[in-house]
Amino acid sequence: MKPTFVLLLAGVALLGATGAVAADTGGSQSTWPHDDTTTNESNATTISPGQQLAGAVGAQGAALQGELWNRTLADRLANATTAAERAEVVADETETLESYLDALTGVRGNLTDAWADGDLSEGEYRTSLAEFVVRARIVELRANQTVRAATNLSLAVRERNGVNVTRVRNVSEQAHELYQFEGPIGREVANETLANESVRSPLPKLGERSE
Repeated sequence: MKPTFVLLLAGVALLGATGAVAADTGGSQSTWPHDDTTTNESNATTISPGQQLAGAVGAQGAALQGELWNRTLADRLANATTAAERAEVVADETETLESYLDALTGVRGNLTDAWADGDLSEGEYRTSLAEFVVRARIVELRANQTVRAATNLSLAVRERNGVNVTRVRNVSEQAHELYQFEGPIGREVANETLANESVRSPLPKLGERSE
């Protein structure tokens, strides 16, 4: 078994620092900024209780980080006193979400390739998938919030400030697609992870002001 570098997603906040999963043998790797690497050479086929716990804790941690991230968005919108300021927040959020989506797309590709190539044990794959699913779901939900904030702005305000509702709605749809898996393990992990109450906890409501 050749050495495999696995970038676990656990414990890395989406805001300011993010996680990624990559398998590499010396070449380039796709990561989110400020991520740390963990080297793992295991090729075990069984899932240890520790791996199961790590997956559960990682997913719950990502959900908590996502809640805090979304509260930050709600606060930014609440602190914006004019339509132009709220439009600026929405435009900035759209760019940020697209960056996260691009990173997640690379993470999924590396993760699924590593699993297909036999570079990850089933336990490693499940553990990494659980947190990946949460992070993709977080981006989807935040994009949905941003869509609602955008639609509360008048068309004139959106046009003046470069706010495109379709653009951010596409981010939500693509983030949703990221945690749709064809393989049985991927589907099972996604379903189990999203069934967790801490993952499905409602996000704070945004202000209903419209301009």
